[in-house]
Amino acid sequence: MATEDNNTIVLYPSPGSSHLLSMDELGKLILTHYPYFSITIIISTFPTSSAGDISNYISAVSAATTTPGTTFYHLPHLNIPTYLFYASSASALAQVLYLPNTYGTTNGLKDPQMVLAIPVLPPIRAKES
Repeated sequence: MATEDNNTIVLYPSPGSSHLLSMDELGKLILTHYPYFSITIIISTFPTSSAGDISNYISAVSAATTTPGTTFYHLPHLNIPTYLFYASSASALAQVLYLPNTYGTTNGLKDPQMVLAIPVLPPIRAKES
């Protein structure tokens, strides 16, 4: 059982504003039931993402008096290689990675006779994808 000593819960959302919002709401819920905890949310960003919307949100939440006990900590860019574990088949990964290449060149896969020529995969008709 937790006491009123220095008890901190660290939340680490995936990079992106939607995950940050969810973690902040989880932190608020925890503090509602256990006000003697403090919440630290660790923020990391993708190297290619802009942090503008996240910074605005953090400033607004930090200024609000409704969320005492929540602090945000920005991880510095450590130049550590990033790896993504994709728990699906290689063919599904190939299809997901190739779809951005079809942007602007297709009619949104609405033509059921259209054939997607994805490298390393056999031809796939749009109605099958």
